[in-house]
Amino acid sequence: MAWVGDTALIVMADGVGGQPLGGEAAEVVTNHAFRRLRRELPTAVGVEGVRTLLLSTVWSAAGSLSAEAQARGIRPSADGLRTTLILAVALADTYVVAWLGDGGACVLRGKAKTEQLLEPHKSPDAPTLLEASLGPETDGTPNWAIKPRQPGDTFLVSTDGVADRFDAAVAAKLHTAIARSKGHAKWALQDFLADLTRQKNAVGRFTFTDNVTAALVLTDGTPATAAPGAEKRGSIGAAQTVVVKTRHRDRTAARVGSSH
Repeated sequence: MAWVGDTALIVMADGVGGQPLGGEAAEVVTNHAFRRLRRELPTAVGVEGVRTLLLSTVWSAAGSLSAEAQARGIRPSADGLRTTLILAVALADTYVVAWLGDGGACVLRGKAKTEQLLEPHKSPDAPTLLEASLGPETDGTPNWAIKPRQPGDTFLVSTDGVADRFDAAVAAKLHTAIARSKGHAKWALQDFLADLTRQKNAVGRFTFTDNVTAALVLTDGTPATAAPGAEKRGSIGAAQTVVVKTRHRDRTAARVGSSH
């Protein structure tokens, strides 16, 4: 996560569980996407230009991963090196998200309203089956979403370890963490994710056992018309990516950069 000019940029990848080299795949695509978007976001024209750039970057990241597989002699069908990818941008007045695979991107407005932007590429008949991912050969086609940004928004992007269990109770935990941190994104996100990893079910087993990674962008009641300077970020907007290790991790996430 980083600021690119006046834009908050989130690049998040999650290596596909049950297959080898997921962490390496996530690192390849995040490094590629971050380099390209740092270079090209400043010249993207309008929301449509950003949307087009994000979709193009998903495909070029897929090409980068395919080239890595060829260099390593990895076969498309059996040797892993697969990952998901989420690219999210918080412009001054708009969120733009493109993704391939699963995970989550949502906007919390007030205490009771959560608006989902990301629909994971999973089978409705088999919710644990991932229908799209990047790898030696890419499966599926990236999707995108656009939503207006409003004062008071909380924008959360996460791996499926968070997103698949994100309900009203989890949203309440996030609101509590933000209030406790007095709007400091890094502290709020660390508190929130640590709380999730401590949560147990009725028989004493940990609830959140998959990879728990998230990025948080906060907008206070003042319209966010530009990326705040270092001395103003606490009051106008804040952003941070945090990774918290869970007790069991079948998937490995990668994220690049941070700012708050």
